[in-house]
Amino acid sequence: MAARQQAPEGHDPIAALRSGLDAHGADGLLITNPVNIRYLTGFNGHTSALLVLPDHAYLVTDGINEEQAHERKRSSSSRFEVRIAERPSDPEPLASLVRERLTRTQQPGGRLGLEADHVTWAHQQRFATSWFPGAALVPTVGVVERLRSVKDESELATILRAAEVSLAALDEAYALLADEPTELEVAQRIVTVLRDCGAEQASPPIVAGGPNSSRPHHWPTGRRVAAGEPAVLDVAATVDGYCCELSRSRGGKGSQRLREIPGIVEAALQAGVARIKPGAPANEVDDGCRGLIEARGYGPQFIHAAGRSIGLHLVEEPKLTADSEAILEARQVFVVEPGIYLPGEGGSRHSALVLVTEDGHRVLATGERR
Repeated sequence: MAARQQAPEGHDPIAALRSGLDAHGADGLLITNPVNIRYLTGFNGHTSALLVLPDHAYLVTDGINEEQAHERKRSSSSRFEVRIAERPSDPEPLASLVRERLTRTQQPGGRLGLEADHVTWAHQQRFATSWFPGAALVPTVGVVERLRSVKDESELATILRAAEVSLAALDEAYALLADEPTELEVAQRIVTVLRDCGAEQASPPIVAGGPNSSRPHHWPTGRRVAAGEPAVLDVAATVDGYCCELSRSRGGKGSQRLREIPGIVEAALQAGVARIKPGAPANEVDDGCRGLIEARGYGPQFIHAAGRSIGLHLVEEPKLTADSEAILEARQVFVVEPGIYLPGEGGSRHSALVLVTEDGHRVLATGERR
């Protein structure tokens, strides 16, 4: 994958992160989640850590990544230094930086934040006893992820490119259904289109025909998708590290329920999208989708959340769930994707890629390419 695109001039996500550390009870933050390291520096090598201290930031990696690390330092809008460890498990570069820059300058002893969702119990014990014995270790949750949720112009442009690739793959896959192919044949066509467009898979394609379309995360099989059967296609493309996932459904013959659910799902999508605006609770988007589906008698058959934010990862915070406490902000990007699934018969799922604007929202793409 390519590195994170250059941020607008003057935008330094590490500086933005540093300014909010005190609110999280930390003087410094050790970042070990590779996606967060990539967001802050553009560096996507393995066996690395980013140490953000009150006055400096240090990217620590091993010799395998040395050239790439220095290259990212030169091109990144963030300011950080590079330190090279002799081996991935060598604690000395990080330990000495914490000892010299944090525990000796902060009182009492320095508070070092850890990414609680990414640090294992074994790592925490090692950090406390042998790596950073003089620091007070503080668990933090979602510090970088909150910054990632608001996209800059470069990120938006890259997500739009991923959307176009996803739509190109959906177009070819949907056209192929006329030949009554197997699910695996359609999935292979999707993978080929992504590769030919210079993209990668953010997740394997979903191709579900007939009764298989009642399974939201169905894995393609050798079963043929017959004419007149419902079908659900789902493509998740990654371009320069940024993701977009879109779904497209074909209605099917059969019961009255099977024939009517595509229209209900489309109406639910529009109802959910209509509630997207700055300051709106995220759970209201779910309520918009779910309320309409429930009113039509299919509430129990809508078995997943209404959507979620996307970016460097296919599933990011905030999520559009019934129990979410998040408040939507301008420049967040969401995939909204209601669905109805009838076990043994089939299903339907429609999706839209939506940007929260300063005064409402803008639909960037839909799986149906309206």
